[in-house]
Amino acid sequence: MTICIIPNCNSEGNAEGDRFCRRCGAPLLLKGRYRPLRALGHGGFGRTFLAQDQDRPSQQLCVIKQLSSAASLEAKTLDLFYKEASHLEELGGHAQIPQLLAAFTQGSEHYLIQEYVEGEDLHQEVLRNGCFAEQQIWQVLEEVAHILNFIHQRQIIHRDIKPSNIMRRKADGKLVLIDFGVAKLLSQTALQRSATVIGSPEYMAPEQTRGHIVPASDLYSLGVTCLYLMTLKPPLSFYSPAEDSWFWRETLDKPVSDRLAETLDRLLYTPISKRFSSAKALSFHAATHKAPPPLRAQAPPTITLDRETEWGDYLTEVDYRSLKQLLSEQNWREADRVTWRCLAAAIGKPGNFVAIGDLSRIPCGDLEWVDVLWRKHSGDRFGFTIQAQIYAQVGQDYGRFCQQVGWRINAQGVHSLEFSLDSPRGHLPSAQWVSGGTWWTQQRRLAERLVSCRMLD
Repeated sequence: MTICIIPNCNSEGNAEGDRFCRRCGAPLLLKGRYRPLRALGHGGFGRTFLAQDQDRPSQQLCVIKQLSSAASLEAKTLDLFYKEASHLEELGGHAQIPQLLAAFTQGSEHYLIQEYVEGEDLHQEVLRNGCFAEQQIWQVLEEVAHILNFIHQRQIIHRDIKPSNIMRRKADGKLVLIDFGVAKLLSQTALQRSATVIGSPEYMAPEQTRGHIVPASDLYSLGVTCLYLMTLKPPLSFYSPAEDSWFWRETLDKPVSDRLAETLDRLLYTPISKRFSSAKALSFHAATHKAPPPLRAQAPPTITLDRETEWGDYLTEVDYRSLKQLLSEQNWREADRVTWRCLAAAIGKPGNFVAIGDLSRIPCGDLEWVDVLWRKHSGDRFGFTIQAQIYAQVGQDYGRFCQQVGWRINAQGVHSLEFSLDSPRGHLPSAQWVSGGTWWTQQRRLAERLVSCRMLD
């Protein structure tokens, strides 16, 4: 079947091989090649149709976007329509943004031809399957932030991030960002003047409602999008204008982890300076802070006594000879200090201290090599994987873990240590060289890094 998309006709009574509409006589194929098959949707700017590209041997499916006749009479709307074409042409190199195939005028109608993405948008998905779980939200944050980083680097702001503008591609489950009709090219001039307020009000950042748009505005809208996906409730229903705050945690049927809650709160700050500094920063944060699978209390992997000669110091760029010497001499105190000096060097930091937030940045090769050295020279009494095994055995309870390994702590997190082979199993390496206000999260963060480095199952 071929439909006629001429306004005031819209006939569906045309056969597949027809070239002219049986009702109005207008050509059915756009540009002589794009055959409309069925309507997909409509909105304020116009209508969309599924079509076939008859010039392609595969008869590839595509999307026709037709600007409405009324909208085309408005210079502003027509300008936005062709700006979308310009943006899509520039951004089409990204695998998660639909590619622009053509843009043209036929008769008095204006058209864009885009790549067809088979799947459903997140608004449809959440209505069908119910509220998103935490891991699904992390995926949305990571993938959409990755796409936003791509467009922001090209000085383009989307301006309309919401569930219905994020599709899940059926072929691979990847998220695809659509509808760049109101995207804005960012320039220094644009930053200095107010813009037309365009977008979906319930998902807009506060500055956007006042006509001021910045890349962080897209991040705010992404945060609001996640709230809707987690609750299926109108986003503004848990926003308090009087307090300029969001009260969304109380609306959840199932609590989420503190780190996800803190991530969403950070996206939703009214002051732009308090949000993530960039989409790239958010993408990295989401990729490294996903909730890890529960640790199992399995034994650490077996190491051989000659492992040093198998892959040795050439595995990393840090010189570990002094650490090996200290461990072979059972100089545990100095070896503990040098361990963290080496790991700090591995992430490009001077001194002996490693911040809690930097534990996820320690290269896997360095972490594994340090663990091998400690386990070998202590007879499997000390080492990071030994500590992770104990941490799992006590249910990832940091207080019980400290008791088990003989760490006596105070309110500042200072550990009372004994540098002896007779110390409790897992006593070393210590955490005294790990800095940060949330010292009680050190073991969890380290265990997560071991899992991501595949040093634990």
